[in-house]
Amino acid sequence: MKPFVLALFLLFIMFPIKNVPFAAEREELLLSPAAVPDSADAALEGVVVDFTYGNFLNAVSFSAASGGSIFVLDEGDNKLSEFAANGSHVKSIGGKGWGNFEFDQPGGVCASFPLDIYVADYNNRRVQQFDRKLNFIQSITDQSLPPSYSGEFYPTACAISSQGELFILETQGKRVLKFDQNQNFQMEFGSYSAGAGALSDPRDITVTSLDRVFVLDGHRVVSYDVFGNYLGVFPLASDENPKAISSASDKIIVTFPSSIKVFSYDGRLQYQISSRAVIGLPSNSEFRDALVISPAKETDSYTFIILTNHEIAVAKKAP
Repeated sequence: MKPFVLALFLLFIMFPIKNVPFAAEREELLLSPAAVPDSADAALEGVVVDFTYGNFLNAVSFSAASGGSIFVLDEGDNKLSEFAANGSHVKSIGGKGWGNFEFDQPGGVCASFPLDIYVADYNNRRVQQFDRKLNFIQSITDQSLPPSYSGEFYPTACAISSQGELFILETQGKRVLKFDQNQNFQMEFGSYSAGAGALSDPRDITVTSLDRVFVLDGHRVVSYDVFGNYLGVFPLASDENPKAISSASDKIIVTFPSSIKVFSYDGRLQYQISSRAVIGLPSNSEFRDALVISPAKETDSYTFIILTNHEIAVAKKAP
């Protein structure tokens, strides 16, 4: 990896915005689709691939860890792979099955600090937890929930707060399940009884550096605080089905198969990138997930870490 790209990436990973108190009062963010136009005025051009790495059958999710490592979940061969900051392969685990270290249609991966790795193992109805060297620690299953909680347990994604709390997106009950730093169940939110905050088609979840929870719910984004209080929602104006949601600084990144859109917390489109505008990307690439490293100063470049179905592309946009 080129020195300036590596420096930007490590700065982004190692020095997130510190957690600050966040008011739990409900915010009305019910914006009309016109408030988030799919406008060419917001399109970034001239995004150039610096280098690529990885060779996946059908990658679905990735997560950046402290130190610059990237963990990639490949649903195609049911494997979890770690790559160093320079793109070199470190280790892979997995294969189809139901034992420890095995997966069956895994949906999402997230890395915490201090470093533990969590994989939403959908068809095995569990979330597997690994340490920083990908040694198995434990599985979180429906047995981790109180007996009073009914319904099947099908986790599709997970996210970690700055305090180490684990948030699991569970699609069968269309809900978010919150666990504390020791993986003890705390609460459920977003289910059918949540009123305006009820989820209908949950697909992915992210927790921001300010400990605000955003759920990709069909063609909209629903936000909560870390106590499960509903804060608001904004629509996604696109004909494509969104694939993933992530966060960086004060921005929300939503990935579609052929575009990446970056929003403010209140749902206002900041800019977007079309796959056609990314120079050096293979024509058969489909976007699956993305990280954005904003420039520290006006003379710096934007850096995009883009997960496609077959590889990771590190791209930049000159100032």
